Amino acid sequence: CPNLTLLHLQGNNISKLPPSLFRLSNLAKLDLSHNAIRAIPPREFWEQVPGLRVLYLHHNPLKSLRNISSLACLPRLVRLTLHHC
Repeated sequence: CPNLTLLHLQGNNISKLPPSLFRLSNLAKLDLSHNAIRAIPPREFWEQVPGLRVLYLHHNPLKSLRNISSLACLPRLVRLTLHHC
């Protein structure tokens, strides 16, 4: 689905993001809230979705924000949620 712009994957017990997710180059909104994600993926993943504007990561058991700077490569990101992590 190369034209996919919105992807809601909340509440699916996802613990690791598949690389194929980041091949959605037109993705503008990604909701990964209420999952089991423990780490923010590295920059190489985010560089493939440069149009991402909204990223919901709240209610995930993030153990570290070590890769938080990897989100800096998203120039259009205007909303990021990390509460209850």
